[in-house]
Amino acid sequence: MHSDNGLAWSTTANVKDVDDTAMGFRLLCQHGYDVRADVFRQFRGENGEFFCFTGQSGQAVTGMFNLYRASQTRFPGETILDEAFHFTSGEIA
Repeated sequence: MHSDNGLAWSTTANVKDVDDTAMGFRLLCQHGYDVRADVFRQFRGENGEFFCFTGQSGQAVTGMFNLYRASQTRFPGETILDEAFHFTSGEIA
């Protein structure tokens, strides 16, 4: 179930991750659902880098790929998705 806290790999899991959240976000956007991009703020560290889940060391390739794909659905003014796009594509904002 999609929530403001993101998605986990199962309904009984407590750990939300950027991989499942980004995939769910993108699919819901593509099918006309109104979902908030602010859900990705919890996956951005103070240094501006994005991570898959809290406490993770290193980057998860599929998580970053799904975040990149989700960032492609952005509209003007969605700064968190702009930041996600620049981070995952290697562009400097």
